[in-house]
Amino acid sequence: MTDEKAVATTLDHKKPKLSWYAFGCAFLSSAMFSLLGYDAGVMSGAVMFIQQNFNLSDVQVEIMMGIMNLYSIIGAATAGRTSDLIGRRYTILMASIMLFVGALIMGLAPDYAVLMLGRFIAGVAIGFAVNASVYISEIVPATSRGFFCTFPRPSSTSGFC
Repeated sequence: MTDEKAVATTLDHKKPKLSWYAFGCAFLSSAMFSLLGYDAGVMSGAVMFIQQNFNLSDVQVEIMMGIMNLYSIIGAATAGRTSDLIGRRYTILMASIMLFVGALIMGLAPDYAVLMLGRFIAGVAIGFAVNASVYISEIVPATSRGFFCTFPRPSSTSGFC
């Protein structure tokens, strides 16, 4: 087959139809990123009240606000192995549950140590959430992959608002 015929047959293929199942999976797996945005938005507004309530120093507040990025590195480093063991879908489900539990612990925290435990759990979950983009890229057709892999970004921003 010549190169012209190969290009012609490649261009002749119809665009695969996107199923509602793939759309729903992409939407729901990216929806957990709204919890990430919500956490960032709520914590930035509540930090002065947390500082007063727990009588925290400025250094403790800075650690509390910034440590989640470090914790997410731990989650991202272990997410690949976890998804190999239990699958991407269940890793995303586990990340969603961990985000919920972390937010619950932070909301009910009686002191700084418990608050930091909630931040740890939520931070690791955010690292696990990295798998959402990989899961989306595997489940949607190749022709729509770029569009759907950007779903987590607006979801994160909408949670922040």
